[in-house]
Order: sequence, then C-alpha cells, then structure tokens
Amino acid sequence: YVSEKLGRDRVALSYLTSPATAHPIPEEAALDAKNRFASTPSWQHLPALVPGWLEASGSWDRPGYVYNGLANIQGPNYALAKTMQQWRGMVACWKHQQLVSAPHAPATRTESMVRYDTIASALEGIQSFEPYLSFSVESASSLMTAILLYQVSQEAAKQKEGLKHPMHLFWAGSVHGGGWRCPYSGESLGTLSYMLGKTMKSPFIPPKSVA
Repeated sequence: YVSEKLGRDRVALSYLTSPATAHPIPEEAALDAKNRFASTPSWQHLPALVPGWLEASGSWDRPGYVYNGLANIQGPNYALAKTMQQWRGMVACWKHQQLVSAPHAPATRTESMVRYDTIASALEGIQSFEPYLSFSVESASSLMTAILLYQVSQEAAKQKEGLKHPMHLFWAGSVHGGGWRCPYSGESLGTLSYMLGKTMKSPFIPPKSVA
C-alpha cells in the first residue's frame, strides 16, 4: 500500500530473511560443507550411526546448491510464511524494479526462541558443530541493522547485477551463522544439539578465531 501511494522508486522493502527455509546458497559455501563432511571430527562418528542424526546436508549434490534449512519444530505455517516473504521480495525486485534489502539473519537467542527450553538448549548445543554459531540479540541486532541501513541506501538498479537466479537476491549481506557451511542438515542436528546444550552450564563462548 505504501509503495503504491508514494511510488516504488521512493520506498524500499527491508526485512530479515529466515535461514529456516529451502533456498540456494553460493557454490563456495556448498563445497566447503562437502569438504567438512569428508573430514568430520572422530567424536561425531558414533552418533552418526543413529538413524536421523548427523545426516549430510547434501547441498553440494542438489542442482543450484539448495540448502534445506526447514525445521519440523517450527511447523509448516512458519515455513510458508517465510517463503512467501522471500517471494514478495523477488517480485518487488524483479518485476517492479524496487529496492529490496532482505539478507538472511543468523540463529539468535531472541525472547521468542529461548522461552522454549528445547530451542534454547539446542541453540547452545548446535555450536558444537563447526562452523555453527548462535548470536546474542545485541550482536545480531547491531550487525543486521548496519547491513540493512547500508543496503537501503543503494540504487535499486544495481542490486540485480551479477545475479543468476532471483533467489540470489538474498545472498547480499547474509549472516548465515555457519549453517550454509555446516556438513550436516539442521534437522538432523536437533536432538543431539539439545542434549549437548543441556549439559552446558553457561552459554557457549566461541574461540577467538571464530568470534
């Protein structure tokens, strides 16, 4: 409505895209995940024997390097809503030539996430699988705000330069938190991440080389 009233050349769409969807990722990230899968730490070999645990991401084998970030715990309504959000951004950019800023945001310890013990524990435990990293609200909000402000100051005509697919629009400025490069599918990490998270006495502090 606002875009139609003021003119699409004067209004930019800006929101944070969820990584918990199925979407293409850069080839470099997919191949890095493949290399990591070929050299997983020895402690992960035993739990990988449990059906449904530590399954390969497989993004490197799918045409277009599609990353499957869907999580059963979030339900179909969440997945549909977040996918529709991306669709809206693609239509605005490619059909209406409107400026769109919609980078992927990382897993963050927001109030809506940590209110559930299952998710709060999983957010901590998942960081045992490099290069996953769960962000604090302060870090994520500061970083993503800076990215969004930078992107909405750019020219709409330039945002499609070099893009080979409409969904590549969301790569710019994305902070995937390690999900794109992790060798395992997010869904197969859920139970083990929860178990590991429950054993931690305090929030995970990443090494300086990762922070």
